[in-house]
Amino acid sequence: MKKNLANACSAIAVSLFSLPKPLLAETVPLTLGQPIVVPGTKGRFDYLQVDEKLNRLLAAHTTNKTLDIISLPDGKLIKSVSTGANLTSRN
Repeated sequence: MKKNLANACSAIAVSLFSLPKPLLAETVPLTLGQPIVVPGTKGRFDYLQVDEKLNRLLAAHTTNKTLDIISLPDGKLIKSVSTGANLTSRN
């Protein structure tokens, strides 16, 4: 039993080391940029998602009951879409 466990652990270790390593040279570290001010908002954003294809930030703003769409290159609000309800499941 112990020999089987040792063999299994060895096999897992070998397979982990054979996985491709992340290409660290291609990743860019996060840096602090200018804050993005969204006019007419109160409170905080509860959910954020980056749309990499369109280079936009989607921000669910539950206090205002909106989904704010922000252009990442210039930090400007593209559109604020009313959700009509609280976006969280905590009702």
